[in-house]
Amino acid sequence: MTTPSSRESRISALPTDLQALLRARMSGQAVVADPHAIRPADRTGELPASFAQRRLWFLEEYSPGGTAYNSGLALRLSGALDEGALERAVARVVARHEALRTTFDAVDGRVTQVVHPALEVPVERAELPEGAPEAEVDAFLRARLLTPFDLRKGPLLRVVLLRLADDRHALLLSMHHIVSDGRSLDVLTGELATCYAAELTGTEPALRPLPVQYADFAAWQHDRPAADEGLAYWQERLAGLEPLELPADRPRPAVRTGRGAVHTFAVPAATATGLARVGREHGVSLFMLLTAATQLLLGRRSGQRDVALGTVTAGRDRPELDDLIGFFVHTLVLRADVDGATTVGDFLAATKATVLDAFDHQEVPFDRVVDAVAPERDPARMPLVQAMVVLQGATGPAPAFPGLETEPLSVSRDSLPFDLMFEFEEAADGTLVGAVEYSTDLYDPETVTRLAAHWRELAAGLAAGDAARPLRDLPMLSPEERAGALAAAEGTPTDAPPASVTAAFAARVTETPDAVAVNYGPEQLTYAELDERADRLARALAERGVTTESRVGLLLERSADLVVALLAVLKAGGTYVPLHAANPEERTRSILARSRTELVLTDRDVPTVAGAHRHLLFHSPHSFDAATYEIWAALLNGHTLTVAEEDITARSVRRAVTDGVTSLFLTKALFDLLAEEDPGCFTGLQEVWTGGEAASPTTMARVQATNPDLTVVHVYGPTETTTFAISGPLSPADTAQSPVPLGLPMDNTQAYVLDASLAPVPVGVPGELYLGGTGLARGYDGQPALTATRFVPDPHHPGARLYRTGDLVTRHPDGRLHFLGRTDTQVKIRGH
Repeated sequence: MTTPSSRESRISALPTDLQALLRARMSGQAVVADPHAIRPADRTGELPASFAQRRLWFLEEYSPGGTAYNSGLALRLSGALDEGALERAVARVVARHEALRTTFDAVDGRVTQVVHPALEVPVERAELPEGAPEAEVDAFLRARLLTPFDLRKGPLLRVVLLRLADDRHALLLSMHHIVSDGRSLDVLTGELATCYAAELTGTEPALRPLPVQYADFAAWQHDRPAADEGLAYWQERLAGLEPLELPADRPRPAVRTGRGAVHTFAVPAATATGLARVGREHGVSLFMLLTAATQLLLGRRSGQRDVALGTVTAGRDRPELDDLIGFFVHTLVLRADVDGATTVGDFLAATKATVLDAFDHQEVPFDRVVDAVAPERDPARMPLVQAMVVLQGATGPAPAFPGLETEPLSVSRDSLPFDLMFEFEEAADGTLVGAVEYSTDLYDPETVTRLAAHWRELAAGLAAGDAARPLRDLPMLSPEERAGALAAAEGTPTDAPPASVTAAFAARVTETPDAVAVNYGPEQLTYAELDERADRLARALAERGVTTESRVGLLLERSADLVVALLAVLKAGGTYVPLHAANPEERTRSILARSRTELVLTDRDVPTVAGAHRHLLFHSPHSFDAATYEIWAALLNGHTLTVAEEDITARSVRRAVTDGVTSLFLTKALFDLLAEEDPGCFTGLQEVWTGGEAASPTTMARVQATNPDLTVVHVYGPTETTTFAISGPLSPADTAQSPVPLGLPMDNTQAYVLDASLAPVPVGVPGELYLGGTGLARGYDGQPALTATRFVPDPHHPGARLYRTGDLVTRHPDGRLHFLGRTDTQVKIRGH
């Protein structure tokens, strides 16, 4: 006879909704059916896969054999283990949960679950020598954890018992995510321990009945009307969302592999305490604070204001699902506007609203959201979100197996479905531990270590509790990293005192008066001869009114006379304005008018230009700013300058080498042309400098392979920095990557990579390039407004200025800069 107390104890063992139902019936109350309750599905026809299962099925069909969705845990068992009881316990749990007896198939494009009446899940036995090192144990368990499952054949649960000694074992429980989630692993281990205890005593395990199975949930999910209502929210909320583009160490593979690793870090106690205080003051949870810090980090590192971050919920919003094994976990998208001008207080308030709204609409399956918002799938990345944030509760004790001491056994993983996952665990004492799981296809361990350090700095800024502080003012770099970034921007200072071009040239004349300064065909000029001819012309210019900063146009054929004229203008104190004879007349007139040129040197009569003296025609392919390198790098260092008699071709380069030329500069377009036509034309040169546009790794590698003794130097520098600011020799390994490194700052040059607040950005993070140093121009002639826009005060050297290039670059760990693109819509075509 059933007593009231025994009956009540049995009722209490049931799920909450069934308890209420039975008590209402026993009291004679009218029972109103829950319209949202999950009921057993019709098993006479097809059983549909849930939305989440459907996604994993298609991923497996697209790229079979993946292990990114293998999940599991391991336990260390110490004591006398009854292996037979363990096998029978496994069989009991498998019989109890249909998900563990489920495989999958597709019928006319529809993914279906196949629930088998019985399915054997063997306990695989293995053995390692007694005393085997932990690394060997870990390697074995990791290999079994990451062994692919066959979704069509099953089973999708793998149980491995590894014998380490007579009284020591390791138990691995591995499942495919399509039939499990984190809660499922807890259910599995707990019920396995309960059934093991029952097998030892020959009794029935004390397990609550399961009112429904996972297939019932999947069928109910397809018919749930509330999901249709919430879908409109997500469509509006996620409209126009762009992928998160974080700087990576390698190009993204065409197909995501899932290979991953993990980096763990501790959150400083002061930061954890500060976050708790800020949470109380602003009414936000710890999870909301962690989300805010992570979104701020991703926004800073990507340079994007619109940042989408994923998180997961248990997805068990019905009491009948509490003790069920299956794939319930649900992804939510948290979208934020990370505007640097927003205050900390406003950003936390916005984060709170975003999180609460997302959880209010979590009834919509993530895969339905994806289908509605981003139907076009990219196999290279996860849809909608590429980074995740998760807050785990404190880990509970391991399940109790009678007669055995159990403890969790860590198994290293090397698979991850996302690019990045930030996972935090809060201990009972309030301390925080963080972990960053990352795609090894994209990121190096050193990069992720810096990423975690930047997260700590930003979290510390939030924890300071200054609600009125703009987000842009929160530091991301530690003082040490900031100092390192500033130091890396400095080119090597030289000991030589600053000198003008004419003074430096005069010193060379004194040292080597008889050395050859200029070659032009059969004509040669020594340093003394060049100096004497330039002096004569300088006196003639002075007689015509040329004085300090007078503008003198040079429209001369390329010859030794050109070099004489350049030097003479400088000796007279003037400024030379190079004019290209190939330019249209209107272009030449415009240059002369805007530069306020007072005199033009030419070799024939030309039409008079209003305000100007008599004009002569000059044809010079060296009218580009690179001419300053070609001419003065030779003459101010006591070397020989050879003036080309014709435009550069492969034939003329070979002839120049025969004449003793050891180095030359070519624009990228011309370098590529010669590399395609005749890469052997560079044989005999010591160096080739090239730049002006984004480099072609292919052509550079071709020249290197053809000329192994040649040094190819990559150079960068806008006219505003006269002329090159960054340079570096390239190895074959450098030209095997894209983009090809630009190099390091040149002597007496600063090259800063800064964010919008003119603060240094971390290694590997895009920023705008700002240049300073002795080569910096004074500005744009006659254009003070434009000068003020592009030539800005140097925040790191009071009184100095920087040129804002508009170029996006990154600085790599070796200090070299890599060009990425522009901050505006400017494009460059053949150097223009």
